[in-house]
Amino acid sequence: MHTEIERITRREMLRRAGAGFGYVALASLLARTGYASALNPLAPKSPHFKPRAKSVIWLFMNGGASHVDTWDFKPELQKLGVPIGTAGVLTTGQGDSATGTVDTTAAQAQLDSLIERWKGEGTNAVFISGLTAVSKVYVQMIKKAMPDALLFADGDSSAKAAGQDAVNAKINPNPYDGLISLTGLTDQQQFETPAVQKCVGIWEKASGTKVVAPKDLKADKDGKRAEIWITVRDACADLDFFKQIADRVGKNLNNHNWTDAVDHFGSIPLVGSSAGTLQTGKYDANNAYALVSFDPTAGTSGDWKQLTPVSGGTTSTTAG
Repeated sequence: MHTEIERITRREMLRRAGAGFGYVALASLLARTGYASALNPLAPKSPHFKPRAKSVIWLFMNGGASHVDTWDFKPELQKLGVPIGTAGVLTTGQGDSATGTVDTTAAQAQLDSLIERWKGEGTNAVFISGLTAVSKVYVQMIKKAMPDALLFADGDSSAKAAGQDAVNAKINPNPYDGLISLTGLTDQQQFETPAVQKCVGIWEKASGTKVVAPKDLKADKDGKRAEIWITVRDACADLDFFKQIADRVGKNLNNHNWTDAVDHFGSIPLVGSSAGTLQTGKYDANNAYALVSFDPTAGTSGDWKQLTPVSGGTTSTTAG
């Protein structure tokens, strides 16, 4: 018998999972009255011991803030003696999947209020946390009202892309000019590493398509850049990364041996990075980082300019 597997979106999955807890409560209530047992012999039975909980509060936060947006960075700033202004969380609203737009009306009103408070507090630096908050509409508002404010962002990829969009849209001054973030090798530096160049050569030979270097990329008539090199780097990096772990595991490739290999791997070469390690409890294999500032004059569409050397050195190994 053929069964068609229903494909659902991530949002629909979360909605169903949240609503599913209501069904669990309903099943429990029906079991108490005996209706469930009469209707379904597989219905939940009474537990082995009497429950101690009197009530349960179930909080299902659809679209709740991520760990990036809820991380409290203020204690470290206080240790450094940095005066802290008013912090705020923007309600960015739900996106429209049909048009790709997001309602930012509420967020803009919130930001207007925050900006007035920051100006009154004499704020001269703003740390923007999260991929959505660093989008052009908010950064432009901040820079228009506080042109001398120094901006920091943890979403380096989104900030750079938005800065490049502003370059292609010929927005002058570019609101992302001078924005500071933390990242590893710049795009051009990654492209020039032996590992990425090996991957590029394989792609060009197989596809007959020229991979344009980041510094030579130009926007098309719609303002978009065909960044084929990123697809090549990511596919090659993932394959090489997992192959190295699989080689370390050996013939008996199972979950236990895989986990053990990762927990004790140590130094690992990474495509597009200068340093990496794997060990127990480590979230990201990439160890390379440097302070960078967005420069709208770099390359054809702007790029990060390094303010500090990249940690872990600048030598990249060749992909296997």
